[in-house]
Amino acid sequence: MRGSAPLPSIDLPANPLAQVPMPPTPSTPRLAVIIPVYKVEPYLRACLDSVCAQTFADLRIILVDDGSPDSCGAICDEYAERDQRIRVIHQANRGLSGARNAGLALLEGCPYFTYLDSDDWLEPDIYRQCVELLDADEALDLVQFGFRKLGRDYQELQATADRALSGQEEICKHFIRGMEDPIAPAVWNKVYRTSLCGAFRFREGYNWEDIAYTLEVLYHTRKLRLLSSIGLNYREEREGAITEQFRTSDVSPLFANIEYFLDQHREDVTLVGYANALLVNQLWNYWSMLNTHPEAYRELTPHYLPFVERARRRPLPNVFLQPSMYRKRRLFLHLTKVYMGLRAWLRRRHHKH
Repeated sequence: MRGSAPLPSIDLPANPLAQVPMPPTPSTPRLAVIIPVYKVEPYLRACLDSVCAQTFADLRIILVDDGSPDSCGAICDEYAERDQRIRVIHQANRGLSGARNAGLALLEGCPYFTYLDSDDWLEPDIYRQCVELLDADEALDLVQFGFRKLGRDYQELQATADRALSGQEEICKHFIRGMEDPIAPAVWNKVYRTSLCGAFRFREGYNWEDIAYTLEVLYHTRKLRLLSSIGLNYREEREGAITEQFRTSDVSPLFANIEYFLDQHREDVTLVGYANALLVNQLWNYWSMLNTHPEAYRELTPHYLPFVERARRRPLPNVFLQPSMYRKRRLFLHLTKVYMGLRAWLRRRHHKH
């Protein structure tokens, strides 16, 4: 479900902590919230206030100050003094993946965990909804909730219908397709069962690290629940954010992460097939996007051709519901320049008429 509306309708309360009594320290925290912190001083208080004010109070809030050069580390310590549920890690800069991995080391005793980016903020009841679903079904390993994407002059709702997916094949194919009621690659709109997902780690030193991590988690997930509730407000285009750079930069690291994952799991034929299908679909998506921007197409696609050539030599399972979608991917894979050139010609011809 997607919609749009003017931004002024979205207002975060000035200070939720001033409105909600400070919860008591839980004897056994049940949900760990991992929050990497780096150069987000203007946004950090709003993020932390929204976590501390959650209606579900049994939290372990893990703040990872990833060598931030501004006042973020001091703000983290300030909040830790006010709320005993907060643990702060101060470390030399390791990047987003390294910060998340550091937080994952502190999950002991928490049956569930989640991630939150420190420039975003939560709706007050979302963690309660997710934990109640996980408590009610021992086979449920992961809950995904919707979010509100906020740009400089727009907002867009990203949510699905309420539905459950079960079994490796259904879940993985649904994720790779990325079409109807999609499973997002992002990790910050999900709550995970620690016993299943707590051992997985992010590859450090690369951007767009979520997609390979999410595939690995989903490959081992028994059951997943898509929740229609909007639980998070996501700042898409703040200055310096990775998403701001996304449209104009080389996304080779995205493909390289998937290839690295393929290499790490090359003995698992089924997982290699799913990962290669994911890689091909991502290549298709970005190639199609660049096909409408001739200058960027000429500059960037030569960097992507080696990924296409290697993908040709791997198995490519059909994850699509319509046979035509699978045929298009195979044509793209084996006749890349010819196929995309034909699409560009047809687009130009259509516009002329």
